[in-house]
Amino acid sequence: MAHRASLWSVCCVMWYAVVTGVVIVPEARAGDRPAADFFRNEPAGRLIHRLEPVDGHTALPRGLVLATKRQWLPELGLLVVDTRMINRGKTAAGVERIPVARWSFPNTEEPSGPDYRPLTHLNDKWYGSTFWTGPDWTRVGKDWHHPGINTPSIRCFTAPRDGRVSITGRLYKLDPSGDGVRASVRHGRRTVWTIELAGNDTKGTELKLTLDVRKGERIRFVVHKRGKILYDTTRFDPIVTYPDDTSYRASEGFSTSKQDDGRWSYEMEMAPRDERGPPRVYGFTPEMGFRDETLGIGERTELRGENMLPALIVADEVGRSGIVVAVDAKGRWRIDCCLTKDATPQLNLMFVAEKSSRGL
Repeated sequence: MAHRASLWSVCCVMWYAVVTGVVIVPEARAGDRPAADFFRNEPAGRLIHRLEPVDGHTALPRGLVLATKRQWLPELGLLVVDTRMINRGKTAAGVERIPVARWSFPNTEEPSGPDYRPLTHLNDKWYGSTFWTGPDWTRVGKDWHHPGINTPSIRCFTAPRDGRVSITGRLYKLDPSGDGVRASVRHGRRTVWTIELAGNDTKGTELKLTLDVRKGERIRFVVHKRGKILYDTTRFDPIVTYPDDTSYRASEGFSTSKQDDGRWSYEMEMAPRDERGPPRVYGFTPEMGFRDETLGIGERTELRGENMLPALIVADEVGRSGIVVAVDAKGRWRIDCCLTKDATPQLNLMFVAEKSSRGL
C-alpha cells in the first residue's frame, strides 16, 4: 500500500509564487537528510526552514511498518517522498489510519521586529567583487558592506547545527571619509554586539564573540549609516567557527548566484513589521471554492478528501511565506492542522482505510 504527497515552499503571494516542493514516489532515495535541508537555498525567514518532524508515531498493529524513500529532483526543485506500509508479520493485520507525515514549524525568533528582505545579485564589480544590492546603494559584497539611506545592509549566517560558535573578524572603513557607520551583530532578535566607526577609521576594531546556537538560527551582521551614506563602504568579513574547527568565512562562502549558498545570505532591513497574527490554513473545494481557516491556540482544523481537493496551504504568522501540501491520493485521506500551546503550527497527514478493507 503506497501513498504520495507533495510539499512546496511558497514565497510572498502564496497562490501565485510556488517555488519549491516535496513529493512522495516509489523507489526514491535521497539519503537521510532532513526534508527542510533540501530547501536550504530558499531565502532566510521562509517557513520551510522551520520544518521539523514531530517525535512519536501512531501505534501500529504488530508486524506493520512504515517505509519511506525520497528522491530529490533538482530541475524541479522537488523532493519526492514515497511512504509505504509493509506487513512483515505472519498474519494479516488491519489498520484504520495510516500516519504518513507529522510536521511542526517551531519559531526560533521573536514574534515581531525588523522586516528583513532579500537583496538581488548584480554582476557589476565594486571594491573587487560583484555584490548583492537593494535601493539607494544598499550593497553587500564579498567582504564589504555599504548601507542604503533607509535600509541597513546585512550579511546573514544560518547555523547548520547546534553548538557553541566563536565569531571573529575585523571591521574598518574602506573609504577614509564621510561621517562613519554603525555596525552590529544580531542573534535572532537580540543584538549581541555593536560598534560605531568614524568616517576616517581605516584601522577599525576586532570582533570577538561566543554564542550558543541552534540549528536554523540566524546570525546577522549589520552595517548602517550614522548620518549620510557618502563614503560608507566598510570592510566586514566575519568568520563563524564551531569547536571542531569547522569554520564559515563570509568571503569564502560568498555566492554570486544563490541566497543561502555556503550558509550565507544577503538582506536589507526594512521598517519594523506589523505584529504577527495567527497562522492560517487555506483549502480548496472541487468547485474551486476557497476555504480560509485561522489557527488559534489549541484549536484544530481538518480537511478531508470527501469534500476538499488534496492540497492546502499553511501560511506563516506574517503571511509572507508558507507551505503547500499536495496529496497524490488513491484512497481516503485526512489532513489536520493545529496550533500547540506554545503557538507552534503542526500538520498531520493521515490516510484512512476504507470500511471494506480486509487489512494487509
